[in-house]
Amino acid sequence: MGYLDLKKELVLAPQSENKVRLKTRLALAPMAGITHAGFRLIIKRIGGCGIFFSELIPSLSVLNQGLKHFSLYNHYEVNPFFYQLLVNRTDGLSEAISMLETLNPDGFDLNMGCTAPIVLKKGGGAALLNNPELALMIIRTLRRSTSKPFTIKLRTGKFSKTEFLEFVKSIVGEGIDALIIHPRDIKSRFTGKPCWDYVNFVIPEIDIPVFANGSINTNDDAKKVMETCDPSGLMIGRAAVKNPWIFKEIIEDRISEKHFVNLLKEYINELEKVIPEERRAGRLKEFISYFAKNYAFGHLWETKVQNAKNVSEIEKISYDFMNRNEAYMN
Repeated sequence: MGYLDLKKELVLAPQSENKVRLKTRLALAPMAGITHAGFRLIIKRIGGCGIFFSELIPSLSVLNQGLKHFSLYNHYEVNPFFYQLLVNRTDGLSEAISMLETLNPDGFDLNMGCTAPIVLKKGGGAALLNNPELALMIIRTLRRSTSKPFTIKLRTGKFSKTEFLEFVKSIVGEGIDALIIHPRDIKSRFTGKPCWDYVNFVIPEIDIPVFANGSINTNDDAKKVMETCDPSGLMIGRAAVKNPWIFKEIIEDRISEKHFVNLLKEYINELEKVIPEERRAGRLKEFISYFAKNYAFGHLWETKVQNAKNVSEIEKISYDFMNRNEAYMN
């Protein structure tokens, strides 16, 4: 594998009748509050991304509340599309998977990387790394509950490289179809440099695709990660919110022409289609907290937006700032 191979097709679960074809080896990371159906569609229109994931979906919520939540829908315009699941027990997991399969996703992903305090407190996300036996039980149950491709996104936790490899081998042995590795421990969250040695150590020892994730912010970062650990593909999250053109830039190996005002207008338009009115302002504020970093004085924009009361007020603040600061883009 090399940087140019990111343009090549990748097939997940190639022996399965439910195999999934990725046109590129780039993935948009799931991010709560950010990677909703509208944002995913924007990324698809720009181009370059090969696979999409839902926002984090608690399996118990599906079981207890049914298929009512808006985040479960509007995924049909992007593909392949996987539901990413937050799971902290095996009870009801098979039933939740059966319910979600009626919405026809292309596959499922288990979150073992989220470090949000509320998720860790409930024993989900990266907390599963501290309970390998439970993690394996969940993985085994999930694998037996679906014939569709099943991936896992995880951190390296407190494991040494050898311990991490043994843990990875145990979960690969349960029949998963790909791994996405974010090589940071739980306490680091998103700070410090990713420990790419972990990814490098694991890849030669397993026979499924491995995506690398973490601090891939530019085209040059993508090249360095591919050179350093030679993964099957890359997953990008926060950098894609600041720069939705990043997937296209990596695939084309050049900087894209960007129209920030038009992009924001498109984002707001998509919000109106897929997000309930009472939640739109919150989602827009979250997006701008990343997007504003494209401007030298973007922190001023973000601060004003956070104090706004509704979408209309956010729009006025945003377009005024963007028009006055066009010369100060990073």
